[in-house]
Amino acid sequence: MVQLSLKIAILVEKGNQRMTRFTPLLLAALVMLPSPALPNDGQITLVVGFAAGGTSSTAARIVAEAAEQIARTSTIVENRPGAGGAIAADWVLRQKGTQTLLFMSSTSSLRTSPQSELVPVGVLATFSYVAVTRKDAAAHLAEYMQEASREEKYRTVGHVAAAIVPFPDFLPFQDSLHILAQTGRGIETEGWVGIFAPPGTSAEEVSRLSEISRQASQRSQEKLQNVGFKQVWRSSAEARAMHEKDYTQWTPILKVLGIQP
Repeated sequence: MVQLSLKIAILVEKGNQRMTRFTPLLLAALVMLPSPALPNDGQITLVVGFAAGGTSSTAARIVAEAAEQIARTSTIVENRPGAGGAIAADWVLRQKGTQTLLFMSSTSSLRTSPQSELVPVGVLATFSYVAVTRKDAAAHLAEYMQEASREEKYRTVGHVAAAIVPFPDFLPFQDSLHILAQTGRGIETEGWVGIFAPPGTSAEEVSRLSEISRQASQRSQEKLQNVGFKQVWRSSAEARAMHEKDYTQWTPILKVLGIQP
C-alpha cells in the first residue's frame, strides 16, 4: 500500500512538472491568437464648433461631466473651431451611426440650415447677449449713442469702444466693463446651446440621448448659472423649432449685410 501511494505521488509530481513547463507555452500561444474586436464602449463625443474657453465649450464641458455620471460611460468634448461653427457641423454630418454629437449654439445655427439632416436631441440652456463698454463710458445705451454722435473716437475703426457678446463671455470682465443693454429687456432674442445628432440616428437612440441630456442639464443647473447660463430643457421637437426660428429670423439680415450663412 505504501509503495502504491509512493508511485501515485511520483506520477502527480511529474504531471505537475510537465504542466509547469507547458503553462508559459500555452499563455504565449493565447497571446498570439487574434483577439476579437472590442465592443463599442458607448463613448459620447460632444463636438463644439468654437475654441476651448468660449461660451459653447464652457457649457459643453459642464454638461459632459454630468452626462458621464448619468450614462456611466466616458463623455469627451472635442473642439473643431472655424467658419462660425460650420466646420464642426459639416464634420458631424458625416459621422453616421456614431455617438458623436454636435454641441451647438444659436450663433452656429445661423450657418447650419435646419434642413441639413442633423437630428435635434434637445436644448440644455439659454443665455442673453449684452452690449458692453468700458466702466468709465456712458452708463446707458441712450447716453452712449448721444456721446457717439458727438465724439469721433466712438466711431473710428481700430478703437473698439463697445461690443455685443454673450453674457457668459462678459462675466470674466465685469470688473472692467459694464452693460449698456441686454437682450430680454425689450430686445427679443436669446442665445441657446443644444445637442444635435448625425443623420440617420434612430428614434430610439435620440430618445436615449435626449433623456441623458435632460438629466445632465438639470443636474448642472447651478454650475451653468455660475457661468452665465439659464438652465432649461427643450425637447427634440422644441429644439428643431428654435433652430428654424433663428435661421429664418437672421438669414435675411445676414444677406443684407453681405454675410453668407
